[in-house]
Amino acid sequence: MSVDDLERLAKLKDSGALTEEEFQRKKAEILSPGNSQDTASGPQSIEIWNPTAAANWSLLFSPIFGAFLQAKNWKSLGEQNKSKSSMLWVYLGCLIIFLVLIVPGLAKYGSGIGIIWLLFWYFTASKSQTKYVKEKYNDEYEKKGWFKPIIIAIGLIFSLIIVTAVFESTNKSGFNLSSDDPSVAMVKDGSLYTCKSHTVEELVNSFMGNPSWASGVSDSGVEFVNIEGDIMYANKEVRATLQLKINESEQSFEFQAIEMNGVPQNKMIANALLNKMCDSASQ
Repeated sequence: MSVDDLERLAKLKDSGALTEEEFQRKKAEILSPGNSQDTASGPQSIEIWNPTAAANWSLLFSPIFGAFLQAKNWKSLGEQNKSKSSMLWVYLGCLIIFLVLIVPGLAKYGSGIGIIWLLFWYFTASKSQTKYVKEKYNDEYEKKGWFKPIIIAIGLIFSLIIVTAVFESTNKSGFNLSSDDPSVAMVKDGSLYTCKSHTVEELVNSFMGNPSWASGVSDSGVEFVNIEGDIMYANKEVRATLQLKINESEQSFEFQAIEMNGVPQNKMIANALLNKMCDSASQ
């Protein structure tokens, strides 16, 4: 019998890793005649995910996957503080993904940020648990299966893909739209080269129904102002988007593109619509 083994079992029971029934059964195994210390600390003593395998799977599923499983491992090992520390890596990963999605221009650095995050987690938190398990159990423990966590990880990845697609669709193909700002004000008070006698706001108000204005920044860092409104085209009402490119250094802007019901229009149609807008404002 080993007092250390009994203390370790009691710690696992207190942490919630073992039920009362499991605790009593394992306690009986330790106290049973002929049961050696090696048997008590062998494969029957603890059940966790292989921390090395968890780190390897994280190459595919991100450190969120490995850090979460290793947090569960620490809890089973009776190390509550280390479990909480491991969960901090999970929260950090969620924050990084969130920022990459919403911060303009950050998406193009996403791969680099992900690699740095993975390496830093692997050589600190992940290797720490691998070393702990190796020294204390010599890799002799019951290993949990991978089917359930992998299926859950795949489901979460698909969910993230769907959320990202919806987010990008809402933000007009990668534009991060914001509320009225100085760029919008500059466009409203300025004029296009095709109609210098009227401001852009006058063109819009005279030609578009229910217009809305919003500024945005593309993934490449170029600022735009989008103007959406209802117009009549070929005797049908369509939703049009007029896009203007901002030149911050020169405090100017220029026409970029026109879409109707989400379909980009060629230069000839765009010029014709701009001329109609100017005629409408002149009436």
